[in-house]
Amino acid sequence: MSSLTKEHIVDVCKINKGEVNCGFLAHDETDCLCLKNTSYEEGVRNRIEKGFIQSKGVNCEGRKGYVSLKAVLQEEKQMRLFK
Repeated sequence: MSSLTKEHIVDVCKINKGEVNCGFLAHDETDCLCLKNTSYEEGVRNRIEKGFIQSKGVNCEGRKGYVSLKAVLQEEKQMRLFK
């Protein structure tokens, strides 16, 4: 399994893009991580299917590791400026 990167979170997970945002992308005030291939995957799938969460994307096979939320938001801001 590939490692999670800030570019992947912006381009594939589609952070802050509403319903297309990956439902498996989780974050707290400091880090982002992928919940696919973890003990949380089944619960997240159930919540997506039942419409309990706004993010409905299932955008890849999953990634491992943590990425700084601050770095991700800076990357997203730069991507918006260049589009």
